[in-house]
Amino acid sequence: MVFLGMIGVVWLLLRIVSAPRVPKERTLEAYLKRHPDCLDHGWVICYRCRISSIWMKQYGVYPGGVLHSHICRQCGEELYQSVLR
Repeated sequence: MVFLGMIGVVWLLLRIVSAPRVPKERTLEAYLKRHPDCLDHGWVICYRCRISSIWMKQYGVYPGGVLHSHICRQCGEELYQSVLR
């Protein structure tokens, strides 16, 4: 029983340590801080072409989550990155 508990603790630590991290300058919060006019009625829009059609490109799968890049479908500009857990 103690052995199974140790496995759970090790698994949790590995998940936390191996979680992908998004650089602070590439988060949604940083994007909206640089482009405050790019939030329209709850929708994020591209700062270049002003369209809200955004594609999520998967960069990698990690035990702690999936790293995505959010890209404008019209102009191809990467807007920000996120981690889905």
